[in-house]
Amino acid sequence: MKESELTEFVSQNIEDGKWQLVFQFLAGLMNDKENLPSEIITDLLPVETEKETVDDYELLSESETDREVTMWPTAGKRYLAMTLFKCFNESDRMQSIVQRKLQQINFNGLNFISSDLTAVDCSSLVNVIMDVQQISHLELTDNNLGPLGCFEICKLLKCRKSQLSWLNLEENQLKDEGAKYLADAITSNNCQLLTLHLSNNNIRDTGAQHLADAITNSNCQLRTLNLRDNNITDTGAQHLANAITNNNCQLRTLLENTGAQHLADAITNNNCQLRELHLFNNNITDTGAQHLAYAITNSNCQLRELHLRGNGNITEAVSNEVEKMMACKNKYLTAAGNFAKS
Repeated sequence: MKESELTEFVSQNIEDGKWQLVFQFLAGLMNDKENLPSEIITDLLPVETEKETVDDYELLSESETDREVTMWPTAGKRYLAMTLFKCFNESDRMQSIVQRKLQQINFNGLNFISSDLTAVDCSSLVNVIMDVQQISHLELTDNNLGPLGCFEICKLLKCRKSQLSWLNLEENQLKDEGAKYLADAITSNNCQLLTLHLSNNNIRDTGAQHLADAITNSNCQLRTLNLRDNNITDTGAQHLANAITNNNCQLRTLLENTGAQHLADAITNNNCQLRELHLFNNNITDTGAQHLAYAITNSNCQLRELHLRGNGNITEAVSNEVEKMMACKNKYLTAAGNFAKS
């Protein structure tokens, strides 16, 4: 087959899953054979980007503005990009070419949301982007990473060259094992992560304890931790509450579903630096809401915002009362949702 014919064939079939292993094998051959130019595959790398606004609670609380990130690849090119990453992973020569190409694309966020990524895919992803220093945001929501995929992503967090500050791993079944890998990574000297989203990952009390221990480590720079919609009970919430009163903890925003009582006690501790507390879809009652409000009006409490959406056991009357109490201290409350009857 002529080079031009091979180029056309690869271009037309690169996104056809049945040829994927063949193209990965071809990429491996290109590493050894000079007469097989790597451009046949590397030139297929998409260059389109798109602007996206990401949730950055630390930024929002400070300046009331969203963070706009230039994401790559675009929605229609994610499967192609991941297929190419697997090919690039077969060739050191090809990897170096692609890393230069990626650095020339003007983007700072990598987006593979809902892309059916597995642990094997994560290995290819990490190997290719490890030296691409401009990446600050990594969006991997709704994939099939599991604990092993999380282990691969943690290699990025520990990498000396990594600039990653925002990571979304929601809906990936990381479980306690994945939480342990992350806890180890965010205490690395090289880790610069500020925001970590872990909602809906079947993390239990053991995983919460791993993360609680990590945020008390002086190396940990984390400012925002999202643990909503996991399986954390009051026991895990107690671990987190103890952690945010540790003077090494730099956390400013915590998103959780349990432990209102423990957290209310914790935010009155003068070591607690928390600025925002999100307790969505909890079973907080009027008594719990009032307890939180009294805690926030304590002179030691640095919290500025309390979010209680989706707590249907709080009556509208008590919600209004709590809002007035907090307003007197220039604090902010959101309690929108289904109020219980007064």
